[in-house]
Amino acid sequence: MNVFLWLIFIIVAVISILPLARLKIFNVSKKYQRFKYLSMLLALWSAITLLRFVVIEPYVLYYLSLAIYPLLFIITSVLFLALLRYLEKPILKIYKWFIGIFFLAEVGISFTNVKHQLMVEVLPNANLVISDYIDMPHGPLFFVHTVVCYLMLLFVFVLIISKLYENLKLDQDVMPFLTMVFGIVIGVSLNLVHIFIYSFTLDPTYLAFVIIISLLYFVFYIRDIRLILELNRNVFIIDNLREMYLIVNQRDEVVGASEEFLNSFAIDISNKLTFNQLIEILEKKAVIYENSEDIVGGFNNSKRYLHMQVKTIDLPLFKYSGKFYLFYDETKNQVSINDINYVLSHDSMTGLYNRNYFEDKKVEIDSTNDSYVLSILDLDGLKLYNDYLGHYAGDQLLIDFASRLTEIVQKYEYTAIRMGGDEFLVISLHDDIDKVESVFKELRENYHVGSERILFSYGISSKTSALDNLEEVFKRADKSMYLMKETNKPEKVKLKIKLKKKQI
Repeated sequence: MNVFLWLIFIIVAVISILPLARLKIFNVSKKYQRFKYLSMLLALWSAITLLRFVVIEPYVLYYLSLAIYPLLFIITSVLFLALLRYLEKPILKIYKWFIGIFFLAEVGISFTNVKHQLMVEVLPNANLVISDYIDMPHGPLFFVHTVVCYLMLLFVFVLIISKLYENLKLDQDVMPFLTMVFGIVIGVSLNLVHIFIYSFTLDPTYLAFVIIISLLYFVFYIRDIRLILELNRNVFIIDNLREMYLIVNQRDEVVGASEEFLNSFAIDISNKLTFNQLIEILEKKAVIYENSEDIVGGFNNSKRYLHMQVKTIDLPLFKYSGKFYLFYDETKNQVSINDINYVLSHDSMTGLYNRNYFEDKKVEIDSTNDSYVLSILDLDGLKLYNDYLGHYAGDQLLIDFASRLTEIVQKYEYTAIRMGGDEFLVISLHDDIDKVESVFKELRENYHVGSERILFSYGISSKTSALDNLEEVFKRADKSMYLMKETNKPEKVKLKIKLKKKQI
């Protein structure tokens, strides 16, 4: 074999054994695991091919040449099974039985060829050299072997090209499809030229297999995010992240996730979930947010709070990108924030909102509502309770009044605020002023603690036009409340006498 052919062989052989250096990458997914064995068999074929060119002993050369046939069949079979697994097609038991029986038959027939010459019509002799095997006559079982191998290859090549064509329509990216078509065309062309035009010293079937399988790996490596991460040495880092993560491909399909994430939320990603489908499932158990300002509604103590960050994963030679989502469990922080916000916005004694809450919401109330009703309420007898029965009795009166307001706001969807001391504010965004008036009139007429009628005054005003603002509405309600307080003075005198007697 001349220098040029040796150079070609060395290049092809090196390409065939390169995957052996990264066999672990095939473990990133079950659909790649059979390609690991394919790579080993392809490397073995390169080794046997090398031996055929350097071995001088004719009998060894004879059996090395015959070993190619069962080796080629098992490589074709493993490629067949590997591509079926990759394409997620069912692998029937009959396929495995046929491959196992046929392989054993080929091994037996090939290594007993001297007795029957069913594979090649050549007997070993002391004058055989490598060139004698180029145009040697073949026996009938060689043609059975060839037909079976070509049928398996045709079947899986049609499947893989169909799959890549579907991907082309989905991704609008022609490169993977053209890469595989190019590889198959080159491989078939080499064999046709060898049969009908020129006989190659180097086995064209060997060259075709290395080219096609290498291009197939190339398509995997530039498409599958898990392989990209493995090749970039990122898998160990990702697997040991303390945070939960998801890996999403260019079609928004979830292709990987941390064990902690899957176990924590009992999620199965084997059914090709899209990212949006997974988030829908996740939102039943967690609150997902990229910015804390995006959290809507009150704190939900039945859910976990996950702060999500997204990073882009570039796919080489593609115009699309995958995504890497990190989820930080911020539930404890959100509990603390919620507790702090509660303290800042709620009155510690009554549990109602406090004046801080009102000051924070004033602009929002005015700007987002065309109409609303403000009611200002004042406990007229609180100071008397404090003076004659003590502050504990006064506090209990405040708590009882707040509970009455709580019942009202829950029933009518109002908002109740303790403005300070014995003054309260109730905001209605839905009912009109007459409805609110009737609610507090009924409360005032029927408010008793035990046998004691409790006095309170209220004033009500509403926003009636776009020119109105909350400050003006508040002033009108406050003025109305003080007018009612004047009418309560005789009742307060009676209350003072009763409480004074109780003090004695």
